[in-house]
Amino acid sequence: MSDPITAPIFKEIATNVWAGYNRHVIIYPCAGGMYTLGATHPANHYEIGDQAMEWSRAATVSQAEEEYQEWNPIVKRILHHTKEVGKWRLAEVPRLPRWASKSGRVVLMGDNAHAMLQFLAQGAAMATEDAGSLSVAVSRAKSAEDLPRVLRLMRGRENGAVKPSRPKPGGTAT
Repeated sequence: MSDPITAPIFKEIATNVWAGYNRHVIIYPCAGGMYTLGATHPANHYEIGDQAMEWSRAATVSQAEEEYQEWNPIVKRILHHTKEVGKWRLAEVPRLPRWASKSGRVVLMGDNAHAMLQFLAQGAAMATEDAGSLSVAVSRAKSAEDLPRVLRLMRGRENGAVKPSRPKPGGTAT
């Protein structure tokens, strides 16, 4: 890159991170001389409401520049040179009252049953754990009528696994 402000960042193959209050920026190299840039910031008031459940949508470079207008000059210049921007919202969905049908013959698993904030990258892992737990629970059922009882036992595992990902009062997850 010929920009003298950003050139030092691209000389070495390295990950660069800038952190500040309620936000951070990370940039790292990918294949073919491309770079990935990730930037976090709290949702703005205009991003709440009808868009609350949209987790991915288009954004503009000018929106990104506005979010980081007070930041390090290197960050601002990198954003200026960015060609494509998207928004990936970290969103939480309300907890379901139950994830198994009353008969126990239909069971939701993974994110369908207990979605977690995306930054934990646990979707596939939780689905795998759910499959193992479901297999153990079903093997303990004496009959089809016993399914609701054994599936209720699984609920405690789900609560323990998902609860740490839920924001605490004040807005932070563990």
